Amino acid sequence: RVIDSPRNSLQDIGDVNEVALKLLEDVVPQGAPKEILSAVSRIDSRGRRYDIIEFSYQWKFAPNIAKGIGRTRYQLHNKAIITIDRKRQFLLLACAEEDRWKSSDGILSIAVDTFTLL
Repeated sequence: RVIDSPRNSLQDIGDVNEVALKLLEDVVPQGAPKEILSAVSRIDSRGRRYDIIEFSYQWKFAPNIAKGIGRTRYQLHNKAIITIDRKRQFLLLACAEEDRWKSSDGILSIAVDTFTLL
């Protein structure tokens, strides 16, 4: 997701933990149990900060979907990278249900960990 931002960089939000909290406010349904698993920063060759945040949350399926699959809740494992450059915020979010994360983690983490703006 790319959106315009009044900010110049992630530093305008705060440290990586503050960015993680803001991200979860934005993408996790209100009231959902959630947990930040890790939050780290990296700096690219142009000095841009990228924050990589891994988190999970539990939520419920819509009633019509729950009826079709025979369960009402799911646990979602997420890994995101976020950066701000030239007043544009860039977010790449990869996720899988928790029980599928072990088989999906490798390829999803590569996509997130290697994301770089040109």
